[in-house]
Amino acid sequence: MNNFFKSIMVIFLVAALVPSFGCSKQFDNEGREDTKTQPSEMNLTLLGTSPNGPGLIIVNGLAECINKSYPDSVITVVPGNFGTNITRINNNEADACMTDTYMALSALSGEAPYDEKMDNLASVTYLMPTVYQIAVNAKSGPSSFEDFIVNKKSLRISVGMTGGASAQFMEELLAVYGLTVKDIEGWGCEIVYQNIDNSAQMLADKRIDMMVAGAIVPTPTIQEISKNKQVVLLTLEPEAVNKLCRQQKYFKYTLPAGTYDFLSEDLHTVSTNTIIAVPKNAPDEVVYKMTRAFHDNLDYIKMTHASMADITPEKMINNLGIDLHPGAEQFYREAGILE
Repeated sequence: MNNFFKSIMVIFLVAALVPSFGCSKQFDNEGREDTKTQPSEMNLTLLGTSPNGPGLIIVNGLAECINKSYPDSVITVVPGNFGTNITRINNNEADACMTDTYMALSALSGEAPYDEKMDNLASVTYLMPTVYQIAVNAKSGPSSFEDFIVNKKSLRISVGMTGGASAQFMEELLAVYGLTVKDIEGWGCEIVYQNIDNSAQMLADKRIDMMVAGAIVPTPTIQEISKNKQVVLLTLEPEAVNKLCRQQKYFKYTLPAGTYDFLSEDLHTVSTNTIIAVPKNAPDEVVYKMTRAFHDNLDYIKMTHASMADITPEKMINNLGIDLHPGAEQFYREAGILE
């Protein structure tokens, strides 16, 4: 064979080998290509919370995690609230959402605020606690929630959005005292339904006397209005906390003194767990990749908000309330987080 043909053969051999460098494929135990671990862009819609709240900031951070792990992904983040997010996920109107264990468990059992059972729900990861806070004007508000009940104070109260977690919490708390929203309206209370941002502004402007908020702490809107207005948070009586926690949808929570500048002593309340939920029928590969992106970028997630500072791989599966999606479960088992 002359030198010309030898040179041509070498070129063909090199050309055939080049594509294999830097783009090796991984295969599963049955010899099939494992696409879950291959970098490939994703196109997802994530549902967050109030447009100006920390929840949306964190969800945007999670979107960035996906982009970090899967460059060129298109991740759309849409504001929402814990209650309606669940309905949209159940109906496959989005790929993932921020919600909490209370709403997820209520949806699965068809309990208020939902009219029917929703079974197309699964979890991906725990994020942080959602802490229920009752803020009032320091001068005109009651000294405690018990004071409000016992003395039947006539107050203008924002309980968050209709069908939201905060509105549901208020109904549950009133039920502890054998009361309903209609009962307190009967003694002169006015109930308004506004998101946390509007509620805080209305409290600062004295257009309402009390706001009820289930939120990530420290809550920026409460921090902001406390700078110029005298605001206090109402503690819950131990008996009320215990009764709420018996339902197994709430957890006892102590808000440490110093969480806010005006909070001089520990405050007793309840919380739920904030989670990321997905449709149960979502493809395993999609949820696997999503879970992997969150896990591999935990250091970045910790920087998105102070409430995320303590997240660890082990805490990602902490008290999720609803079953893990099979794709998430597979990742956690492979990572050694779940046995």
